Amino acid sequence: MEFGGCGLCSVEVDGELVSACATSAGEGLQVQSRSPCVKARRQERLAEILADHPHACLLCQNREGCDRIACSFNVPVPERCCVKFSNCELRRVADYIGIKPDSPRYVPRDLPIVQGLRRRPGSGGYRVYDSRRPRRGGDYGIFFARVGM
Repeated sequence: MEFGGCGLCSVEVDGELVSACATSAGEGLQVQSRSPCVKARRQERLAEILADHPHACLLCQNREGCDRIACSFNVPVPERCCVKFSNCELRRVADYIGIKPDSPRYVPRDLPIVQGLRRRPGSGGYRVYDSRRPRRGGDYGIFFARVGM
């Protein structure tokens, strides 16, 4: 399958939607970069990109004053934007294009299937038991330290 580009540079040339990055300029072309069709296409493509990228912080009303560590809306860490949020190119693109209100929420993929959560005796932590990782003694698990205790 050939890479068709991100589609965020869509423009309307003589009434047809095209990618600006793959279109040569020519004399007499009528180019629209802010038509309703262009805006809708860019927002559709951005929604497709954000479906595979943590972006809850891009939609947050408190994003300017947030430190991204202590989320006041309790957004799970895997759904938050990365540590480069204050200098994020995707954030600037999203601000320019606008995010459709019905854009799909990011859902982390390939995470362990949690079977149970048990306190690990004497460790001050918890163990998440995962059906994909057999360990000695027949249990399954990855150790996680408690936060804020």
